[in-house]
Amino acid sequence: NDSVKHLANRMRTFAADLVASSGIELHFDSPSSIDDVKLSMEQRKNIFLVFKETVYNSAKYADCKNLYIELAKREKGIVLKVWDDGKGFDVNNYTSKNGNGLRNMKFRAEEIKAVYQIESQPGKTTTTLFI
Repeated sequence: NDSVKHLANRMRTFAADLVASSGIELHFDSPSSIDDVKLSMEQRKNIFLVFKETVYNSAKYADCKNLYIELAKREKGIVLKVWDDGKGFDVNNYTSKNGNGLRNMKFRAEEIKAVYQIESQPGKTTTTLFI
């Protein structure tokens, strides 16, 4: 259960279930070259929670047609990239309606010494987590 393969399967299932009735098309890419990368329990938990919040935000607020998820191997670790083709928002002037989602995602990334980035403009919002 400590491999990226197991985490990727959980992610794929969660995202597919979330967008199933929304009309959003899911594009999930996790090459087999990443399957053998090992992650600690804390890494798996925080990566999944950042992922879950990101996918939920895209499905609920972005008004997108497509949701793209990519897990890739990098020199030392992995990168998780989630993007949509929705309406976007101003990441520098954003007030949450009912939570601390963006702040929590940054905190979770810091807990596992990962780098969290979010960029948004009309037509595309991208969240990237470098682990």
